[in-house]
Amino acid sequence: MFAEEWPLILFTLLSQLAVGTYIFIVIIRSLNKNIDRQLSINVTKQGLFLVGPVMFIALILSVFHLGTPLGAYRAL
Repeated sequence: MFAEEWPLILFTLLSQLAVGTYIFIVIIRSLNKNIDRQLSINVTKQGLFLVGPVMFIALILSVFHLGTPLGAYRAL
């Protein structure tokens, strides 16, 4: 495997991890509204705080896959 492909692989894995974790946390919090709301908030609080930094790291890694990082605006 080429070394240039690792940032793209890590970006894909980390962004899917962040999005999947966020969706899972929202599902847990919405299903446990009536049973024990405080317990579900305490259980999911750490995961919710980690979603942002993981997504930020994934976005930083995606820049390293570009041919010229200064042309990143064209990727949008």
